Amino acid sequence: MVSTFSFFLLMVSAVSGVSAESLCTNGRLFVADANSSSVHYFDLDGELGALTATGKLLDGIAEIEGQAIYSVGDNEIAIVYRGVETAMYEDGSIYFYRAGTTLESHGDHVDVQKSEPSELQNAKINCARATHIVEHDDKIAVFCDGYFNPDPNQAQVNTTVYVVDKTLFSFTAEPTAIAHSVVLAGSHHGVAIPVDDDHLLVSVALPERVARVENSSALPNGFVVQDYDGNLLHDLNVADDKDRSCVGFHGSAAVEGKLALGCDSSHGGILLVDYEPTSAAYTSRSLLYPNGFADHRVGSFLEHPRASHVIGNFNSDVSFNMFAFDPSIESISDNHMLSLPAKACSSAYEQAEAKVIFTLLATGVVQIYKFQDTWELLSQVEVIPGMTDCTAAFMATGYGQAFVFEKAAMKMYAIDATELLHSTQDEVTATARADSTTGLKVSTTDLTFMPNSAAVSGAPVGYACVAEEHHDHSAPAAAPTASGGNAPTTPENSAPVASGSTNNESFANHVGAGMFVSALCVVAMII
Repeated sequence: MVSTFSFFLLMVSAVSGVSAESLCTNGRLFVADANSSSVHYFDLDGELGALTATGKLLDGIAEIEGQAIYSVGDNEIAIVYRGVETAMYEDGSIYFYRAGTTLESHGDHVDVQKSEPSELQNAKINCARATHIVEHDDKIAVFCDGYFNPDPNQAQVNTTVYVVDKTLFSFTAEPTAIAHSVVLAGSHHGVAIPVDDDHLLVSVALPERVARVENSSALPNGFVVQDYDGNLLHDLNVADDKDRSCVGFHGSAAVEGKLALGCDSSHGGILLVDYEPTSAAYTSRSLLYPNGFADHRVGSFLEHPRASHVIGNFNSDVSFNMFAFDPSIESISDNHMLSLPAKACSSAYEQAEAKVIFTLLATGVVQIYKFQDTWELLSQVEVIPGMTDCTAAFMATGYGQAFVFEKAAMKMYAIDATELLHSTQDEVTATARADSTTGLKVSTTDLTFMPNSAAVSGAPVGYACVAEEHHDHSAPAAAPTASGGNAPTTPENSAPVASGSTNNESFANHVGAGMFVSALCVVAMII
């Protein structure tokens, strides 16, 4: 359901300045300045220790500050400004940019080329307090919380949802890539997930929230699935039915045609929603949290289009955990659970192949795990000694790499895990890896600005350098198209498609605090 090669249908950049050709790439790292409107980007196809203190500046961003950056594909990013409360968040905006990577066929091989990043001008959105961005089925749903005001005599901004069709991305303003928008009842903190061509799974506010009752919870009461005309297709707001409700939602993911919604402890589990495109029918069921975790809840999920498992953070006040599951399981067992030594500030899949998960702990340690029936700690490194809480730093993952940012110190720590990802059990035992930084190279860059958020994008599927040993780029090949043929020269105002994300103090699907995911996956929620 997630596009892979289709986003490279159109190969020509809107601007000049193409760099030297190569057979693979590590993409680009985009970093927002906390104190200005500047967005910096760094080319990653060189030694990480040689990264400059400033990078290059992205053009076209309005004079705003405190932006968040998220990967929404292997070649696209979203730059989000949530707005300020004094303006009822109505000054908020979202920009979409192409990372600037293209594939060019030379008959006997395919080259990766880079040009300057460019704004996708037909997808800019003005919205009040965008908090969740979800990519699914070649579309991106942007959930704008709005502004809640309990005083009925004063203004309120209701929640609005926008759906962006990635196949319509263009470097010109028209025609628009915004396929649908809808204003919801009340203002709440929820999520929307695009499904198929014209369906939308969207959260529903509590009745008290719609009635503007002071101190009513901002979290959703449940969900509905509607088409773009507002027709109800599936009701997931049925009280006392765990298979058709999700009270206190926080965290969503999509994998292998199924949607996962994290519910609070009163529900006691995850709501799984399955869509059958042939019959256009929806079914749903609950996946309960394991015994002994009644006081825990999911805060967010980590997903990746090339991963078969969803990863959830699962915390209480004194216990910090992650768990992995695929939507086909009937129950969550002890093998799915992982107890962490400290709170996870940020977790994300590695973006190229999603075989490992990077986790930044509140202690300043980055751990690298893989899950295959059971959890395995592959390696770890203390990046920020003396770190005690998640407000000090955040992380973004790339293609075989991860980047940790120490905000106040204006430092960037680049972790290269290529050696680790290419090692075997015979070369480095699991025990040795868990007790040392085996397979990791860490370099430090002193930045000239305070980082606020970051994301990596710009490596086509199969052309990330970390995956080089798994893909034969020396064999004759042509630039991929949706039908598998050669890509013709196409108008430069058109644009491709992809997926992924990473987040701050959460997993990949939350816009507000920078996973993937990730990745892409990345879409952050502070809980």
